[in-house]
Amino acid sequence: MPEEESSNSLGTGTPYFLDFSEDRKQPGFFDLARPQNVFLWGYSFLESWFLSRNYRLLWVSLPVLAIGIGGGAFLLWLRGAPRDDVVKQYEAAVATSIQEGDTEKSSLYLESLVRLRPGDNRYRFQLALHLLDVGQVSRAVAHLEALTSDEVNAYIHARLWLISQATSEQPVLPMSAHQIEAQAMLVLKEEARNVSAKRVLAALLVNKGQFKAAEEHLLDLVDDYPEFSIPLVRLQKQLKRSGSQIDNYLSLASSFFGDRLMQNPADFQSRISVAETFVLKDQPADAERVLKEGLAVENGQELRSALAQLYGNLALTRIRGSLWNKDSCAKLIVEAIRLNPTNFGLLQQAVALDAVGASFSPDELLPAIDALRAVDPLSVELRVLLSQSLSCVGESDEAIWQIESLASADRRLRILQVRLLKSAGRNIAAREVADKVLAEVQQEQASDQGKAETLLEDAELLVLTSRFPAAMHVLENIRDEKFVLSDQEQSRWDSQYGRVCVALYDRKLAADNFRNSAEPFKLLNAALLTNAVSTHVLERYVSLSCSENSLADAANQEVNRLLAVGTVNSEIYNLIGSIALQANDVTKARRYLKRAYGLTRTNPIVLNNLALALVRGNGGDTERALQLTDDALTMLPDNAEVLSTRAEVYIAMERWEDARRDLEVSLPERLKNKNHRELLVKVCVALEEPDLAAEHRRILQQLQGQ
Repeated sequence: MPEEESSNSLGTGTPYFLDFSEDRKQPGFFDLARPQNVFLWGYSFLESWFLSRNYRLLWVSLPVLAIGIGGGAFLLWLRGAPRDDVVKQYEAAVATSIQEGDTEKSSLYLESLVRLRPGDNRYRFQLALHLLDVGQVSRAVAHLEALTSDEVNAYIHARLWLISQATSEQPVLPMSAHQIEAQAMLVLKEEARNVSAKRVLAALLVNKGQFKAAEEHLLDLVDDYPEFSIPLVRLQKQLKRSGSQIDNYLSLASSFFGDRLMQNPADFQSRISVAETFVLKDQPADAERVLKEGLAVENGQELRSALAQLYGNLALTRIRGSLWNKDSCAKLIVEAIRLNPTNFGLLQQAVALDAVGASFSPDELLPAIDALRAVDPLSVELRVLLSQSLSCVGESDEAIWQIESLASADRRLRILQVRLLKSAGRNIAAREVADKVLAEVQQEQASDQGKAETLLEDAELLVLTSRFPAAMHVLENIRDEKFVLSDQEQSRWDSQYGRVCVALYDRKLAADNFRNSAEPFKLLNAALLTNAVSTHVLERYVSLSCSENSLADAANQEVNRLLAVGTVNSEIYNLIGSIALQANDVTKARRYLKRAYGLTRTNPIVLNNLALALVRGNGGDTERALQLTDDALTMLPDNAEVLSTRAEVYIAMERWEDARRDLEVSLPERLKNKNHRELLVKVCVALEEPDLAAEHRRILQQLQGQ
């Protein structure tokens, strides 16, 4: 067949391009518009380049390559091409529907925006927040999970929102500390110095005890953001950094917040921060002054809360220093509650102070109690606190009622119920509840389910109901069976065992019921070994050694034995000196109290007692006594006992007005103290106030007649 016939045998108007490259006909201009030729053109281009290397044919095929690449790029651009007018219309529609409260339209328009701009995470984030607002939590969470995945290129603002709401008091989407930390770390991968993420991460690390890692984050911020110097100083104090380093950042904080406060005295946040710097400098009086000045400008709740917290922290510091501070701490807590009755931590402090002998009137705690009653719903922890608080102010019936509904489900709460019943004088009811719990414990033991925890509860109930021999048996069983106790359980065992030993000693001593002369000291030595009731044990040793009891000589030998060991000498010398002081044996009191002072000069009780010994009797050293009382008052601010002692020193120095001031300041807490009234009589006589002296003398006679 001729060559021309072969070419036309295809029966189409389309040129045949599958022949050898030399014989091919190139497409005409109109053939370029035929889609079916695209493959052939592409093949022709590749074949021309890789096989023939015919540059002329390559040049002809270049338009095909340009169309292919340019067309693909155009399609990609077209997909994400700006649709500004449409987007703006949808954005306006979203705003209008939200303003009108039409949640259905808002959702529809936001979803449309997400479809129009699938690569713009702003709209997806806005949609997620809107879905949360309308209660569609599961859909919102799905969007948020996509926006906050582990991929670094997720939406950072969504991560920051998640972190912020999770660390608020009432999070919309609660997160664990681990999840918050993970999100913060992902934020820092995108923004290495993101302030919010570093702040949250530092706080989390502090809670985990990783102080050095937290310090690194704060150090990275503090130069540019001086407001972080306060948390940094707190950390550095815990890490025991050098004083110069701490002072440097304290100075930075003082200057920064001080300048802001000078510019705007009504800026309560800066004022609170300035007060915090004074607290960190151990200048609580200046912190109090700054906050009170702010309240004079504006009596805002934020400043009231800050001042209340200052008083609460100050009370906590003082009570840790000495139990002698309990009364001054109680005053601080009462004032703090007046300022901020909704701070239930203050109420918890009041309960703890009540347990060590401080007292509160109903009016003083009533604002906090009423605020606690108003909480709805009331958690178990808060109901327990409410019950304990009511008991502190004598509202025993309501206190017991608050705990009864919870006690059946929790054995620890039934122990509290027994305690409340006993404090209310309802001993029979307390014993009935205790017996029911004891029966449960015995049943568990019989079925081989007894644990150290239940046995400790058993012993506690027996102690509460004054069944000390039975409690001793249970505690010795725990010891002899060699239960593996946690640190907390061991502490409970020590406390209970020491208390039982002391209680049995007191009971048998009062009844003169010891089987032999070694038995009382065996009990006291066992109690002393627990290190839980050392003060009570030493008081009994020294009191017995100084008494006329037949066991006095044996007790004196035990005291000498303890002195020879040398671990509790200061306490023993102080006790011997105090007993001698009460017996008006000033010479002996001075000797032993000087020994105690020589061993420890930081015990305010020793300072107070030595001052009394020095000022009483012949040859009193009033100047040294005055210095001792001043030193004691730095450790026990406004303590009524020490103020009374200093007043006695002032009287010996004939500084009557100074004595009067101290006596009147401490009088409300020593209304029934005979010595205090005698001192007031002396002062009033010296100041020529016979009527007032007569009134104090009349009250003194009433006290002596009681």
